[in-house]
Amino acid sequence: MRPLLLTVILSGIFLAGCAGPERGGHRMRPDETARVEALRAGAYRSMREAPLSLTLQRWIIQGEHLPVSLAFPAGGERGLPLIVYLPGLGESAEAGAQWRLAWARAGYAVLSVQPLEADERAWSSDLARSADFKGLARERQQPGEAAARLRTLQAVLAEAQRRAATGDPLWLRVDFSRLGLAGYELGTQTALAVQAQAPRLAISPLVSAADAGVPVLLVGSRRDSDPIGLGSGPAARRPVESFEQQSRGYLLMLGGATHTALSGSGGEDPEAMADRVSHMPMGGRGRRQAAAPEQLPPGAPDDSSVIAIEASSTAFWDATLRAEPGAQAWLQREAGPWLRGLAEWEMRRN
Repeated sequence: MRPLLLTVILSGIFLAGCAGPERGGHRMRPDETARVEALRAGAYRSMREAPLSLTLQRWIIQGEHLPVSLAFPAGGERGLPLIVYLPGLGESAEAGAQWRLAWARAGYAVLSVQPLEADERAWSSDLARSADFKGLARERQQPGEAAARLRTLQAVLAEAQRRAATGDPLWLRVDFSRLGLAGYELGTQTALAVQAQAPRLAISPLVSAADAGVPVLLVGSRRDSDPIGLGSGPAARRPVESFEQQSRGYLLMLGGATHTALSGSGGEDPEAMADRVSHMPMGGRGRRQAAAPEQLPPGAPDDSSVIAIEASSTAFWDATLRAEPGAQAWLQREAGPWLRGLAEWEMRRN
């Protein structure tokens, strides 16, 4: 099947540093610029800095057309570890680009999918249009919906392996034995529930997760919120509570990142984002959809938080999926001092 979009080759752009002295319409003060540059200088960097091949495709999964966003290192290198990214409520397969593209540039094959169309279209639903966000949260958290997400994800992975088995040149490059699962918000629920020996990255997790028996990186923020009440308890506490249950893993607890900043939106201007969200169609042309309350931050994501998440998550994948000693050493000895004053960093090894 031909992809919906032509493959795009991106040159080597360091995504965390793309903002320059101005971000989201806000010109950074000299002290802010110096702080960000100092943080960037000490950040973990993968040995690979590859240009990218990006493709948006529609796969037939369980009889339905499902959008799948792919980010691969350009070229023909084989044996690529695979990271599957699961977006949050109201997000499409193209969400989380800030994180996904950073991982792909570090040499990973990254597949992003929103398992249920109803999750992607949540802000177009009758409940959202009537501002019944608590009802929307209850609906999307039903056990049947969680089970359906897992079935879809398993079917997507099976389809990727089927493509490799039939000689698809893209999927022949992937080493399916080295699989990582990542999610944001609602997506963390599925990522943490999969029964597989795969390391997990959970950004703004919804619930306190039981010990997965595999390495887990939990990412949160003291400023994180739960806009419609998807989770149980304060959003800022869930990564800490989940970390307390893990036998192996890391906790990155930022001080100032908002819920939207954690999504990896890439610093879209808030006014433009609000206009785009409020004008997205629902069914027919020109119909408006509701935006979740408090979903949009008062300002652009902080560059320092972006750098912290990119560096720590890339080091985590390099350590767990590639067993690279330099990444393991950075996580265990350098990450804490590097993050001092910006975030709390804890680790647990059994």
